[in-house]
Amino acid sequence: RRTSGPVAAAGLLADLLGQLRRAGHWAQLWNVTRLVALCAGDVGDTTVAFELAAAVEAAEMKFPPLPVDARAFDEMVASITAERGEAWTRRTAAIASTWTDDDVVAAASSALASIIESA
Repeated sequence: RRTSGPVAAAGLLADLLGQLRRAGHWAQLWNVTRLVALCAGDVGDTTVAFELAAAVEAAEMKFPPLPVDARAFDEMVASITAERGEAWTRRTAAIASTWTDDDVVAAASSALASIIESA
């Protein structure tokens, strides 16, 4: 995503998401989900981007993001919050925090498929 853009990254992230899910590597999967959220935000799908961001924040076992990704993630969340408002972001975060792991993977996979199809 950082070097190639969201469309090129989407295919790689989709493969990686599936592999990590099948292997049960949840800490790494949450980091990939952060990147999927950033890609969704990059292409303007701010609802999915925020939902995935909120789900990652609610996850218990995750690695901290790389500093460059952390800044981009925080900037994206702040931008969406400014655009949509505090009430929307609180409500959306509360809903996304109840998603199961399978819900998160399904939402991330769907977002990636949409990005790939839009190319």
